[in-house]
Amino acid sequence: ASAKLARLRREMRIAHDRLQDKLNRILANPRNAPYLQESLITQRGGRYVIPIKADFKGRIPGIVHDSSASGATLFIEPLSAVEITNRWRELQIEERKEVERILAELSALVADLADELTWTVEALAGLDLVFAKAHYANELGATEPRLAAFTSRRQRSGRAGKSGAENTRTDLRHPGSVLDLRQARHPLLDPETVVPIDVHLGDDYFVLVITGPNTGGKTVSLKTVGLMAAMAQSGLHLPVGEESAISVFEGIYADIGDEQSIEQSLSTFSSHLTNIVQLLDHAEERSLVLLDELGAGTDPVEVRSGAGNLVTLVGATDHHAGGDALLGAKGLCSYHTWCGECQRRV
Repeated sequence: ASAKLARLRREMRIAHDRLQDKLNRILANPRNAPYLQESLITQRGGRYVIPIKADFKGRIPGIVHDSSASGATLFIEPLSAVEITNRWRELQIEERKEVERILAELSALVADLADELTWTVEALAGLDLVFAKAHYANELGATEPRLAAFTSRRQRSGRAGKSGAENTRTDLRHPGSVLDLRQARHPLLDPETVVPIDVHLGDDYFVLVITGPNTGGKTVSLKTVGLMAAMAQSGLHLPVGEESAISVFEGIYADIGDEQSIEQSLSTFSSHLTNIVQLLDHAEERSLVLLDELGAGTDPVEVRSGAGNLVTLVGATDHHAGGDALLGAKGLCSYHTWCGECQRRV
């Protein structure tokens, strides 16, 4: 860092070597052997000392710096080593002052260039992020999706009565979202065994009900859609096929899995219901909503009317009766899965 610092450290090494040599010669002297408690060099208060038996105090002239807990050992600095030790300590002090001077100088230099350095760090962080995204995309075999703008649409929706005629009709505004995932793969699953899925929303419907047997891939499909949306909005390429498209949602909300709470005395259904209420309190028209096992833990017939009011994206349930009841509404599509163990597809 400076010529002076280099000189001081060189002189420190020389002084230290001289000091060690002096003390080793004292320890190696046969005449001193009876007085030594142990043949070693240690430190007390930043100065090198040797341990001698308290009964032989004064046999090796020196300055006592410490004693053992029992008092049987004294740690002395031999007088013949004091001058060398003093020089070594002086050099240490000078070195510390020179280091402080250099650090102050560098700190002032950094302060003068604070804005430029801040910009440089931010630029490097941005580049690092870009390269990390590119590396991850390459590992996934990912492609760049088309970010589709929201469009203004209007969709009429209702439910068919027992006679087949519409007994209710409510105007629903299509949020204008686009979700067109082709050959989408869950990024955390083994690419050699994962089954790609196609998910499409945005034309005549904006709510999708997924039905099917256990292990049919419903929950994985929901998670895949949620991850694709989050990754796209994070500027990541997606493990999807070419020409896939997705909107940038104002929020992504999900209730996936059984969050039954013993502590709060919530059943499976109550837990889902609590999550859905909180979710709908925050979700907006242009939000992506993913719901798994809608109505799980209770009679599916009892949740039909409530399920019909959920918007944007409804993720399915094992209860086929509940799913079929929703199919009377326009703006909604049903998607059926079957067991991947049997057919190797979703």
